[in-house]
Amino acid sequence: NGNGVLFGANGGTLRNCTVELCQGGIGSKGCGVYLNGGALVTGCTIRNCQANANGTEYGIGAYLAKGTLERCLVTGCTRTGFKDSQPADGAVYVNRGTVRRCTIAGNSVSRATLHVADLPSSIVRDTVVWGNTTTRDDSAGRPNLGDIGVNPDISGLCTTVAAGRNPVAKNPSFVNSAEGDYRLSCASPCRGAGTDGCDLGCFDYEPVGAPAIAVSASSGVGELQATVSLLADDPSALQGATVAWALNGKTIDATGAGFGWTFGP
Repeated sequence: NGNGVLFGANGGTLRNCTVELCQGGIGSKGCGVYLNGGALVTGCTIRNCQANANGTEYGIGAYLAKGTLERCLVTGCTRTGFKDSQPADGAVYVNRGTVRRCTIAGNSVSRATLHVADLPSSIVRDTVVWGNTTTRDDSAGRPNLGDIGVNPDISGLCTTVAAGRNPVAKNPSFVNSAEGDYRLSCASPCRGAGTDGCDLGCFDYEPVGAPAIAVSASSGVGELQATVSLLADDPSALQGATVAWALNGKTIDATGAGFGWTFGP
């Protein structure tokens, strides 16, 4: 267990680290990270871990025996070289523990990318599970989420089907999932949809790109005509913009009829 990082009965903390390229064999739990003893893994990226033997594996990215996975991205975790009869269950497997504000995307497992045991101590909060694939099971909720019983404590989960309290069963609208950019775009339904108004997933929403300014001007007799273009990937970056005029470093009173501007598409 824990081929990358293993927490035993005394727990511990892993903060702001990358765990990658870990491989698990037969019966592995948590090829990337195995959490026990109340361990905390926070602000980490767990990526490109593999289960690659003919045996059942659980939680290719992370296995929670007893611990908390918080503000983590789990992506690129896969199973390879398996007989079809041998499953690799979950990129994240929650037996007892808490998954809070994580993004689980771009993984490929046998079934149920997020597996949550039917226990009251299995907790999922404000998390996005989207854009994963499975090789064995395409039933309702999959490839992102396994069957959910009545006992797990789930709230603010964005995935393919509505599960738990305050679900978001909509595309999270990542910035560019094809390039592995799982930040939330301005149109994401996950913005402000979590506990106390937090964003869902491991990334807080931020406008993508500051406005770029280009100026071209031509002069005639007694006049100067200029065109200024403000361009932004995120239209909200222009909200509340103001206009000021200056010539040679001195502010110009732009209240006369000779000045005008508009904001439009």
